Amino acid sequence: MDGHFYFGVGVTTYVAEGVQGGTMGGEFTKTGLDYRPDTRVLSTDKVQVGTIGRWYKDASGNLKTGSDGAEFYFKTIGASACTISFNNSTTVNIAYSIDGAAFTYRAAGSSVSLTLDSSTPIHIIRVIIDGMAEYCGKTTGGGCTLTGVTATGGTVYPIIPNCKVIAFYGDSITEGTNTLGPDATASDNSGARSYPFYCCEALRAVSYRVAYGGSGAVANGSLYKFSEAAYKITNSNFENNAKIDVIVVNHGTNDMYGEASDFETGYRAGLKAISQLYPNTPIFCMIPYA
Repeated sequence: MDGHFYFGVGVTTYVAEGVQGGTMGGEFTKTGLDYRPDTRVLSTDKVQVGTIGRWYKDASGNLKTGSDGAEFYFKTIGASACTISFNNSTTVNIAYSIDGAAFTYRAAGSSVSLTLDSSTPIHIIRVIIDGMAEYCGKTTGGGCTLTGVTATGGTVYPIIPNCKVIAFYGDSITEGTNTLGPDATASDNSGARSYPFYCCEALRAVSYRVAYGGSGAVANGSLYKFSEAAYKITNSNFENNAKIDVIVVNHGTNDMYGEASDFETGYRAGLKAISQLYPNTPIFCMIPYA
């Protein structure tokens, strides 16, 4: 498949070539990421956060995602605390970091309250949707629903990392399923402790997951096969043409029992789809896990 790069499981070294360069600037945190205002968010939007990943708005203006590894970000000024509110249809675990500190992992529940150091006027909060059960309806409109962020004694502003974005197309391995346990529950799955996250941490980038359990170049899995999932977020929400700098494809594990010719046809169709969505974007193709 000429024009694409192939490699094994050592993703970071090879993708590094694709994420070097670019102008950084903005507000720096301990992680090495810095941030800028997310100008995509309007002042009239209900939820004042910046997002990376497969997020979409529902009819009420809430932000929804069925993707483990999806992230959102906001800045507070003059606040002593903030509250993140959810209306989830299933158990959702999150990982959050304040000002670049180590991540805290916990269940989202209906809300998460964070105490902020009042001696510092500005705080940066990064939140990753860490884990949802594999079969919780997240591909049919269920999953995580973010209804708002409020600040105590201050103001919330939407921000976004000022760094490269790497899109990872794959299956449950890329999603983070069974990273922590065998049962594919919210507690066993972890988008914040799977290989796309660690790859991006090493490269000072963030990940954009397009990954669904059981899917492949031929296998449909929990949503669609590779070529169809490229365009669809859920069964009724389409890809939003996010800004993507590099693409990594990790498909084939769920196609191991099929015909080689069918796999090649399906894989080529997937590459064509993402090439049309993101022309002139480097695509790195991983050798499938055995």
